[in-house]
Amino acid sequence: MNKRRVLLVLGSLVIALVVVFTLNSVMQKNYETVLSLQFEGVEKGINPDGTRFNYESIVSEEALKYVAKNAGLDYDPALKEAVVIRPILPSQIIDSIKKKRASGSDYTYYPNEFKITLNPDLVEEYSKNDSEGFMSNYKIGYEEYFFEQNQYPFMDLEKILDYFDFENYDYPELSLVYDKEFNMIFSYLDVLIADDPEFVSSQGYSFKDIKETIKTSKDLELNQINALVNAFQLTKNTDELILKYKYMIKRYQLEIGEKNQVSAISDELLAVLEANKKSVLVPNGGGESMTIETHDESYDAVAVQATDSKMASGEILQEVQYLQSRITALEGRVPAPQEVIVARNQVLELVDRLEEKTDNWVALIETTSNEYYQDKYNDSITLIEPVAIEAGLSTKMSMAAVLVLTVFLLILFRGIQLTLKQSSKSKW
Repeated sequence: MNKRRVLLVLGSLVIALVVVFTLNSVMQKNYETVLSLQFEGVEKGINPDGTRFNYESIVSEEALKYVAKNAGLDYDPALKEAVVIRPILPSQIIDSIKKKRASGSDYTYYPNEFKITLNPDLVEEYSKNDSEGFMSNYKIGYEEYFFEQNQYPFMDLEKILDYFDFENYDYPELSLVYDKEFNMIFSYLDVLIADDPEFVSSQGYSFKDIKETIKTSKDLELNQINALVNAFQLTKNTDELILKYKYMIKRYQLEIGEKNQVSAISDELLAVLEANKKSVLVPNGGGESMTIETHDESYDAVAVQATDSKMASGEILQEVQYLQSRITALEGRVPAPQEVIVARNQVLELVDRLEEKTDNWVALIETTSNEYYQDKYNDSITLIEPVAIEAGLSTKMSMAAVLVLTVFLLILFRGIQLTLKQSSKSKW
């Protein structure tokens, strides 16, 4: 009898283990990882550039592409549905939210820890190892995406400067085109200087140092180019260049007319406002009063507009006078042909040299800015929990299920035994 009971217990345990193992194997298995963000502004729900931070961007299509690339996998569009994100709220925050809501108050909390889950069953193209590798590289991939998105001034200098094809411009236009090109470079550097004026790269450069070096060298090169162009009146087509200058002068003259008209209207309005000024008595420290004249609130704005219009008109007039002098010089151009050829070759050599320097400067700027942002965002993303497999049943749940199922089977088998005994007795 004891032997039968032992066999009954062992049989029930084996059946329970088989059932639990089968359930555990067929139930869905997800891959999880937890990331924490610590960049400045995240506690207010703001990106480094001041825009609103949306945590869904962590699992956006672009971010997923970076993760797949870092995992050495092809991006699968199914990942958009397979990867989900859930913010993690500390228990004390949850309690605070409940209390605030219970009292009828609003409570806003911006989470900075997030659980990311991948359901591999939705990504048929990925094997088990692929799915695990994808999630193991999530922190690295998203970090690269984050750096890329937050390396403002958000422009690729190399691509932008490719638009400046100097072969399409005449010699006298080189200076103007170079000024536009370098103004873009300086604007880029100004943003970086304002962001962190104290930063010094591992090579010993600050952004201010780079800007001053570029400006000094650029001015030196351009002065040599301009000197040769002006001395020998270099041009690819004299008549065409003169026509272009005359067209520019007409445009500038129209602009001067508009600025003068704005200035005249502003002066008339200032005269009206000046006539309507008021006198106010203000007590001074000696117990006496002093008279102060006050203008309408719009007086200052109109005065600024009038001044700006006059200054702009004067600057444009200077440009017109310069173009007219260039036309006069071109119309009286009589340099020796051989001298022109020599000067032209010298200008081309200077342009090539300046182009090479520009490429090197841009490369230095990008290397330094990359180092700066790597340093700035170095600890912005932290891996809180490495990849874990969320199986259908946890170990504790599996053990509990085996125990419960075993007891259930024992009771079931015992019930069957008693039923059979009673049935046997009733026959007799």
